[in-house]
Parts: sequence; structure tokens; C-alpha cells
Amino acid sequence: MKLFGMLDSPYVRRVAISLQLLGLRFEHQSLSVFRGFEDFRRINPVVRAPTLVCDDGEVLMDSNLIIELAESLAHPRTLMPAALPQRQHALCLTGLALAACEKSVQIVYEHAVRPPEKLHEPWVARVTAQMLAAFDALEQELAHEPLDASTEGITQAGVSAAVTWQFVQRLLPGQVPASRCPLLADFSARAEALPAFAAAPHGEGIVQPHPAAAKAAPLPYIPPGFGAVTPYFFVDDAPRFIAFLIDGLGGQELLRSLRPDGKVANVQVGLHGSTVMVSEASLAYPAMRSSYYLYVADAQATMRSALAHGATLEMEVADMPYGDRQGGVRDAHGNLWWISQRTVHAPYTA
Repeated sequence: MKLFGMLDSPYVRRVAISLQLLGLRFEHQSLSVFRGFEDFRRINPVVRAPTLVCDDGEVLMDSNLIIELAESLAHPRTLMPAALPQRQHALCLTGLALAACEKSVQIVYEHAVRPPEKLHEPWVARVTAQMLAAFDALEQELAHEPLDASTEGITQAGVSAAVTWQFVQRLLPGQVPASRCPLLADFSARAEALPAFAAAPHGEGIVQPHPAAAKAAPLPYIPPGFGAVTPYFFVDDAPRFIAFLIDGLGGQELLRSLRPDGKVANVQVGLHGSTVMVSEASLAYPAMRSSYYLYVADAQATMRSALAHGATLEMEVADMPYGDRQGGVRDAHGNLWWISQRTVHAPYTA
């Protein structure tokens, strides 16, 4: 596929960023619909950016249609939430962002293309009011529910909002100050730092794809309680270890299967919202030790319980500079457990 158009167009840039986030390979040619009119007309007689020439030579235009095709090609990767309520909300935000985008482009064209003596001020005032109304509505929505500015979490609503904000700040400086929409300004700044955005900067350059720009392909299904990485213990005397998980650490047995000799083949234990698995060690899969970070509601209480059920003390509970109340124990099988209670409602920082 090949994308035509300049990255100073929010519509071209929106497509370029979306294609990268969706993990699709494409070429980009920076071509102006003004200065390169005749060259563009040879590719697309309508001379409309963005234009995408598909692998079979078919030509698509309009950013929404190109992104719709990209979503189909990238499946199961997507920039839209799967659940209907979240998808509906994302469409609402995308609509607001595109309304602000459309009105801002109209204002730019009014001043850049129309002669000053033919400028129709009532029309400019009307369009400006519509643009500001869209930005104000976006700001209100972000106050109610922030947008995710990570590569894995950003949606089409986030892409469209960030690209539109950047376009207005570049082409209409001062018309929508950050003080008017501080949440949107902050979100846009964080989104612009993502590899997919940095690889397609606003301006006359070309997209320089970054290997970290794409979202990870979602897994088809993970059972409730399991993570993409789930601890699996091979231990000697599995019943004793399972008893420690339940009595010492507050777990709950969920599922049990036994080998023909009566030993544990697999036991699943729910542990504070996560599931771990335990099997009796064997010659093929000998016992092994590791270290685990366990989040709990009360670190002191869990530490006392673990010590009462055979664990030995590694570190007393203390408040850590990274926002955890944490202590450490070693269970009877040699595993280290860092028992942690998060004391701040915030992610870790460097």
C-alpha cells in the first residue's frame, strides 16, 4: 500500500498514525494537493488527500474509509473498543475530534486561500464557534473519563483528538490556548511522544516507521484470573505448598486434577485476583524456586499469616519510596514472596 498526502494535513497524519498502530506496512509519499496538483491528479483524478493506493492498485480516499479498510486488514488488532458501550463512547469522541478538525481546516483555508477582501467574517465567526464548541465538549469528556495515551491503549478517538489538537496549535496558534483545554493539551503531548506519532510528525516530511509503533496483537482468549504470564509452580510435596498458598497467603482452591498415582497433576489457586497453578515435581519437571511480587490489601496482616504458616522472614514490612508498603518472606519450598500493598493510586515511575 502507498499513502499519498502531506503530514501537515490532520487527515493524512491521522491515517499514517493509525496504519502504524495497526501494524500495517505501507509507503508514504509527501505530495501536496496544491503544489503537486498535476502529479496528484495522475494518482487520483479527484486530487484529494489522503489517498491510499491499495496493493491491487485500487484507490481509496477519505480518512474514515481508509481507516475502516485498515481495521479490516489488521484484525484482530484494532483501535476501537470491542464492548458496545465503550465503542459507542469512542465513536462519540471521534466525532467531536473530527468536527473540531473540519472546522479548523475551514478556518485555515479561509485565511490561507481566500483573498482578505473576500473574507466573510460572519462565516469565520460561525465556524470558529463550532470549532471551540467541539474542543470544549472534548475537554468535558476527558474530565469525566481520561483517554489512554499508551501505544497499547490508545483508541481512534485518542488518535483523532491528539492529531487535531496538534494541527490547531501549529496552524491557528492562540485560537485554542492550552489553558482552555488543559486535559486535552496534556493528553496530546503524551500521545505525541508515542513512536507512531513521532514517526509521522506534523509537516512536510515522510513517515519513518518505528518498530515499536504497532499495538500488540490481542490474544484470542485468556481465562478469567489468568494473565498473559501466569505463575506455574513445580514443587515437592505439592499439598503442603497448596496449603501455604491458601492458609498463609489467603488463596482459594479453584480446580484440582490428580495423576494416576494420586499426586497433584494440576491445582489452580486464586490468589488476590490472579490464578496460579501447582504441580507435583517429577524427573521430567523437577522442583524449582523463584521470586514473586504479591499485591495484597494489607501487607502486615498477610505477612503475619505467611509467617504463621511456615514462611521465614526476609524483610520486615516498611514503606518504600516507590509507593509500596512491602515485606518479604521465603516459603518452605524456597520461593521468595514480596508482599506488597500499594499506598498510592498511581503507576510506578523511574
